[in-house]
Amino acid sequence: MLSEEVRNAIALKRFSLISPILNGQVNNRKDYYAQISSKPVEMPHYGIRKYSPKTIESWYCDYMRGGLDALKPGYRKDRGNCRKIDTELAEKILETKRKYPKAPTTIIYDKLIKKGILKEGQISLTTLYRFLKFSNHESIYETEEKKEIKRFAHQYINELWYGDLMYGPYIQEEAYLPCSIRTMGRFTVHSSLNLCART
Repeated sequence: MLSEEVRNAIALKRFSLISPILNGQVNNRKDYYAQISSKPVEMPHYGIRKYSPKTIESWYCDYMRGGLDALKPGYRKDRGNCRKIDTELAEKILETKRKYPKAPTTIIYDKLIKKGILKEGQISLTTLYRFLKFSNHESIYETEEKKEIKRFAHQYINELWYGDLMYGPYIQEEAYLPCSIRTMGRFTVHSSLNLCART
């Protein structure tokens, strides 16, 4: 049986292979899977192995479903699914969470009971917390996030580049300083001083 340290190391290695997709650096996932699978990978505990594109894709899907824990060996694919929460109840719970996206689970639990969606003792607070944790968070927070995203705010590096222009000092001719600025971190990627003859 693998130790937790080894399982963590394997999960981190798998994460490193799919992180370019998560960071928005990959335009075509299928091509990327083929590229990674074409070379041997040194995986903790297992050694040097080659993995199929389907296996790499499964890591990506597992991560999207269950986060870093899902990349550990022995992860249960049904983790987060509760037999006590059927499809109809799950949709009502998520609908309530969408209405109150920032409310803690305890508040959501109380609201579900007050509305009659849940009965006392039907499911535990822990079960509800686990269900929400492993549900699709994008669908829950999508509306709220769209409200909070500002015009020049983006989630990933290199999603948006823009240029800026400022007036420079007068030497003998008028000077301009055009800049290219990366929005994540406000890093100036390029700038150059241009002199323009005055008419």
